[in-house]
Amino acid sequence: MLPPPRNFKKWAWIACVYPFVQLVSVASAQNFSLQIANSDPLGLRSVIPGTDDLDFGLTNGIKGAFSYGIAANAEYNSNFFLSDKDKKSELSTNLMPYLNYRSDPEGGAKVSFNASYTPTLRAYLHNSVLNGVDHTGDVSLTVQGTKTLIRSYAVYNQFSGADRLSGTYVTGTILNGGVQAACQVAPRTSLTGLWSVGMSDYDTPGSVGSDLYTTELGGYWSYSERLSFGPVIRYLVAASGNIDTRDSWSVLLQSQYLVGERIRVAGSFGLEYAANSGGDEKSNVGPTGHLMARYELNQRWNWTNLINYAMVPSPTEVGYIVNNLSVSSFFDRNFTRGTAQFGLDYNLSNYESVGVVTKNRDNENNLSVFIAYQRHFFSDRLDFSSKVSYGVNDGDTNWTQFVVSTGLRVSF
Repeated sequence: MLPPPRNFKKWAWIACVYPFVQLVSVASAQNFSLQIANSDPLGLRSVIPGTDDLDFGLTNGIKGAFSYGIAANAEYNSNFFLSDKDKKSELSTNLMPYLNYRSDPEGGAKVSFNASYTPTLRAYLHNSVLNGVDHTGDVSLTVQGTKTLIRSYAVYNQFSGADRLSGTYVTGTILNGGVQAACQVAPRTSLTGLWSVGMSDYDTPGSVGSDLYTTELGGYWSYSERLSFGPVIRYLVAASGNIDTRDSWSVLLQSQYLVGERIRVAGSFGLEYAANSGGDEKSNVGPTGHLMARYELNQRWNWTNLINYAMVPSPTEVGYIVNNLSVSSFFDRNFTRGTAQFGLDYNLSNYESVGVVTKNRDNENNLSVFIAYQRHFFSDRLDFSSKVSYGVNDGDTNWTQFVVSTGLRVSF
C-alpha cells in the first residue's frame, strides 16, 4: 500500500482494514450486486494530507517493479444455487495467475501508478456447463503533495457465482471508477472530495444491471491529534431498468478518533432523503452512515468491526430498491508465521417499493459465521489459506449454506 502523508500514518490501518472487511463481507454473503455501491474500493476516504508546504515534486522520477505468481483453491459448497428446497452441492476448483505493476515499490514517490490483472479459471464437478474464465483488473494513479492528495482509479470485476440479492447463480461484470482528493486548507482544516461511478451488467436472464453515481464533499477539523470531525454532503443517483432513476441527498457528520494507541474509530452518521426522478412521487427520509473500529487487545489479538449502509436497485424485482445494512465483526490472532480469524457477517436487506411492483417482496436477513487460517512458507513466497463458513438466510427465501475452501498462492 502507498504510504499516507506523514502526519496521518496513525490512520493507515483504515486503508488496510476497510478493503479486507469488504472482502470478508462479499465473500461470506456473496453480495455481488452490492459491489457497485462501494465508492471507496481503494480505502482513501480516511487519508488526509499533512502540514508542510505544497510541493508535488514531479521531477523525482518513477521506479517500476513487477510482481507475479499463481494461486489455486478448491471449494465445497453445500447449497450452490442458494435454493430453499432442492439443495445442490458442488465441488469447484479455481486457478488464478496474477500480475501486478507498481511504479513506486519502495514508497515515498510523489506520483505513483499501480495496475494488476488476475484471470480466474473455474471448473465445477457437477455443473461443467458453467466452466469458464473470469477477469479482474484495477489501475490507480496517485499524486501526493504535502498538503494535497489526488487519486483516480478504475476496478473491473467479472463475476460468476451465486448472488444473494439475485437468488441464484449469475454471471456478469461490475465496473467501479472515480476520483478522490484531500487538501489541507489550514493548519487544522482539510477538505475532501469524491466522485465515483459503479456499473453492473448481468449476462443471466432475469437480472438487470444498475448504475450508481456518487458525488461527495466534506471536511475535517482537527480538534486534537486524536480527534477530527466535520460535515459531509453526498448526492447519489441510481439508475436501472427496474426503477428508472432514484436520487438521494445525505447530510452527515464524519469523525476519526484515536484512543491511546490501541483503539481506533472512524465513521459517519446522518440523514438521507431519497426520491424518484420519474413520474412516481414516492420519497423517504432515513438514517445512513458507516462505522469502522479496531481494538488492539494486545500484540497477538485484534478486534475489527464494520457497519455500513448501501442502497442499490434490486437486480430481479421491478420497482424495488434494496436498502442494505451490513455488520461485520471478527477477531484475528497473529502467530509467528500465520494468522487465524473468526467472526460473523450480518446483512439486513430492506426491499423498499419505489414504483409499480409486480409482486410483494419480503425483507432478507442473512447471517454467516466463519473461521479462517493463513500461513506463510518459504520466505513468505508460499501462502496457505483455508476457510470454513456457515450461512443462514431468512425472508423471501429461506436457505442454509455450508462452505469449506482451501488454497495455495505462490509468489515468484
